[in-house]
Amino acid sequence: DSEKNIDGKYTDVEYGHNVFVRKWTNFTQNGIAKATQSSEYSHGKASLAIDNNTNPSRRNRSVTHTKKGKNNEWQVDLGDEYPISKIEIFNRWESNKNKDLGRLRYFSVYIDDAIVKTIGNEQKTNFVIDMEPPRKGRIVKIKHNNFNTWLSLAEVKVWGAPIEQFSAVKKIETFKDPINGDGTPEVF
Repeated sequence: DSEKNIDGKYTDVEYGHNVFVRKWTNFTQNGIAKATQSSEYSHGKASLAIDNNTNPSRRNRSVTHTKKGKNNEWQVDLGDEYPISKIEIFNRWESNKNKDLGRLRYFSVYIDDAIVKTIGNEQKTNFVIDMEPPRKGRIVKIKHNNFNTWLSLAEVKVWGAPIEQFSAVKKIETFKDPINGDGTPEVF
């Protein structure tokens, strides 16, 4: 049996041991993140990619949409610098999945001005970019690489541990979990 104490840790009631619980945050939902894009087409506002709605349908007005062109881009300014561990990009698709999925290909993902991943001719409903160790940054950008089409995104999530937890986690490399009793180290 465990109880959550005031600082977010779980305390084992029987033995009184503290257990570290890692909390992840989607930084696009921090209340200050602002999204922009190179152009807007047919109600496809940039902010729709950070509305916490992964619905892939443009008909539901839940996806971004730029005008057709080369090097279209979308970005989110998180409002502050954060340690970014993962970026999830949810693609737009409707009834013609093959056509719609083809719009989000040949692109690069940036943190600030550094490319963290380049995608070629992959057609997926979503892309996940993991970073270990986390990269600190403020602006996450998705940019077509000389690809002449529209840019449409259902949602972009930028994950990491809050700064105060990130600092503490980096100091703890291993510890023995007193609850499971097997003595195996947990690595963070």
